[in-house]
Amino acid sequence: MAGTLNGRKQRHQVQIVVIFLASASRKALRQVNSRPFLSEQNRMEVAKSILIFILAGICEIGGGYLVWLSLRQGKPLWYGILGAIVLILYGVVATFQPANFARTYATYGGFFIVMSLVWAYKFDNFHPDKYDIIGAGVALLGVCIIFYAPRR
Repeated sequence: MAGTLNGRKQRHQVQIVVIFLASASRKALRQVNSRPFLSEQNRMEVAKSILIFILAGICEIGGGYLVWLSLRQGKPLWYGILGAIVLILYGVVATFQPANFARTYATYGGFFIVMSLVWAYKFDNFHPDKYDIIGAGVALLGVCIIFYAPRR
């Protein structure tokens, strides 16, 4: 009985968060002026920035994973050294973004969350549950608003 109540409470909490996010999204969309947000040029810029976020994620997660394997799983030292070099590349790749440091790194955080779960699924036999997926989706939606919202 207690497990059922706890499950209902969790579902109710998720429903409240979804309703809040939907309401906030509708309000934000109404405030955006009527000019088209994604012109051909904007679509290319968005696609380029997403690719940069993905490349940065591969560098950070891949580099960190190599260090992890070296220190925690007994792989050779050169794994860790290579991981450190790849981590430095992550810092360089992030500078390719057109936005300022704050928006770039805030947005990268959401991409990092999603990519970490995907990496763990592919390479570490991790199986995200529905709350991992919902949370990652909410984070990614939020950071995309931060980075891609039209500003005057």
